[in-house]
Amino acid sequence: GTVKRLQTAEAATRIATSHQKETESLLDFALNNSPVGVSLRDSELRVVRVNASMASMMGFDSDDPAGKTID
Repeated sequence: GTVKRLQTAEAATRIATSHQKETESLLDFALNNSPVGVSLRDSELRVVRVNASMASMMGFDSDDPAGKTID
């Protein structure tokens, strides 16, 4: 009944969280090791994240552009 559904939901949440962490780790690895400049943007084209290569090309630290738009 209810307990079984809760256990199933909790297991699904654990699996989803594990997959999300793995995906984030792969993204971090790809961005941190890419010689190509990469910027991630949201639906309004604001910068969410840049890698070191992009930061270097644009002349700022990788944390600087968060939330800004870059033309």
